[in-house]
Amino acid sequence: MSFHHHTNGGGIVDDSAHVDSTAYVGRYAEVRGNAKVYGDVRIEDFARVIDNAFISGCARLTGYACVSDKAQVAGNAIITSDARVLENAVVTDTATVDDSARISGDARVGGSSIVRGRAQINGNAKLSGKANIGDDAIVCDRAEVTGDAHVSGNAKISGNARVYDKAIVSGNATVADYATVFGNARVHSAAIISASSRVFGTAVVSGSVVGSVSD
Repeated sequence: MSFHHHTNGGGIVDDSAHVDSTAYVGRYAEVRGNAKVYGDVRIEDFARVIDNAFISGCARLTGYACVSDKAQVAGNAIITSDARVLENAVVTDTATVDDSARISGDARVGGSSIVRGRAQINGNAKLSGKANIGDDAIVCDRAEVTGDAHVSGNAKISGNARVYDKAIVSGNATVADYATVFGNARVHSAAIISASSRVFGTAVVSGSVVGSVSD
């Protein structure tokens, strides 16, 4: 496929792709396929935008980051290190995707959310506020993490579950179905919070819960 070097940075741009003159594509960066890059985007280092991906605003890609398929990155979002945004996922606002994290499916990551480590956000999951997802955690299906909530370790948030406020879910814990964890609650170890259970206040849970638990 024929390509040219972008006038702002010298990076490779396929002739089938579009990159605004205001966008920066660094010397070793690439924009391939039918990808589109608009605005003041910066694609630095060895980052790649491929397939039908769409990057706009003041978004920044660094390291070996890759945005592919029909994924979108907008606003002031940062995709860095070896992070991937793919399929129909959207990352926007001031969200950061770092390390080897993966955002896929129809997931939406916004606000000031941080996804790092080897965390995976997929399905129709949503992150907003200052959500912090790390390690090998998974947020999937139609689950939502927002506020100042933290999810880490091998924890999994699935179904229609919600984790918000300053709640922390860690270890091998699972929050599933229509369960909610909020307030300053802590769910850890191999805890399973399922059905329509609610864990809130300053509750600390390490076992299985069906019902409501508070301080």
